[in-house]
Amino acid sequence: MKTTVSHFPTSPQRQAGFSMIELLVGLGISLIGMLVIYHVLTVTQGYRRTSTEVGAAQETGAVSLYYIERDLRRSGYGLQGLLWQEPDQGAMLSAAAMLLPRAYGCTVQARDSKRSSFNFRMAPALIQDGGVDANGSARPDQLTILFGSARAHAFPPTLSANVAAGNNPLRISNAMGLDNRDLIIVADLTTNTPSCELTQVGDIRPPGDAACPNITSRNQPWCVNTVAPDTANHPFARPLAKPYTGQEELTASPRTTPVLLNLGQSPANPTYSIVNPSSASGAVRSVLVMRDGLFPDRDATIAEGIVSLQAQYAFRDGSFRNTLPAATAWANVVGIRIAVVARSELLEKEAILAADPSTKRAKMVIFPGSATSDEVALSLSDQENHYRYKIYQTVVPLRSIIWNS
Repeated sequence: MKTTVSHFPTSPQRQAGFSMIELLVGLGISLIGMLVIYHVLTVTQGYRRTSTEVGAAQETGAVSLYYIERDLRRSGYGLQGLLWQEPDQGAMLSAAAMLLPRAYGCTVQARDSKRSSFNFRMAPALIQDGGVDANGSARPDQLTILFGSARAHAFPPTLSANVAAGNNPLRISNAMGLDNRDLIIVADLTTNTPSCELTQVGDIRPPGDAACPNITSRNQPWCVNTVAPDTANHPFARPLAKPYTGQEELTASPRTTPVLLNLGQSPANPTYSIVNPSSASGAVRSVLVMRDGLFPDRDATIAEGIVSLQAQYAFRDGSFRNTLPAATAWANVVGIRIAVVARSELLEKEAILAADPSTKRAKMVIFPGSATSDEVALSLSDQENHYRYKIYQTVVPLRSIIWNS
């Protein structure tokens, strides 16, 4: 058998490898590929950072709005029921127009075991308008809310007998819904200069008790002692600082006799505001904080990255205003419009909004203006315009006012 043997050519040209030109071309192609991959990776990472920061801003904005909205929906609980059923609807409406401005404008004098004295405004929600800065940009507002926590609610009792300053007990028409340790506001709304004081229930006695004798056969009041049996459980209990004139229950109403408003054992008076609102560079982040006027140990930081809090009163005619035009306007308030503005941490290369060429500032509208509504907008500097913003807003009805009127 004949065997054929194949021999591969062994020319020197095949064993010489790559030439210098071939190596340079290969390196050039590899470098171009690496540059393309690096560019794609950089762009992808930029999109990822933007998405992450925008997502974080959306989360902080949504959480901030939730906290404020939650408290607003409870605002005024314990302050409703200021109106008695009058003989006719017209009289009832006139009572609403008279009592609401007095009640919600009253400054409540208070004292607890840790603070010698303090005060707060009796209103379901109060807006402290921040105004605008030199560039026309809206400064952050402050929003203060008040609500009670009573386990039961009834028409507020009236004082059935005169109370001298520093005297106890308070003789009241009924004790429905009142419990030991409840915080109560004694409100005299019978004049244009109302008097309001905060104290705490230390003890409740029924009519006819040895410590609560009847005044007459018809006037048989309950008795509420506001002297603290112990400061640990009754830090707000104290005798009233002013005298009050009571009336027999059958002839009493909030228009003629001081009333007791029950806030329960754990009311709240939170104020929401922005700390470091002018940190445009992002070096110090703006923070939404809550400060409780009744219980300072509840103070908390809500969220970082919130650069603005805006609020407006909503009126029955559909208008929105930054401030109350007059004290009597409380009877026409039906809600609060709020907005929180969250900002991402990432400084973008490109401007986000179109800027005015003359001022080089961009306008971001939070609440649009109209003939019946005040405009609220932020004026962003060039640096501020390189951050991304997210606005969260809603309108919350003030049910305590709606129910009263």
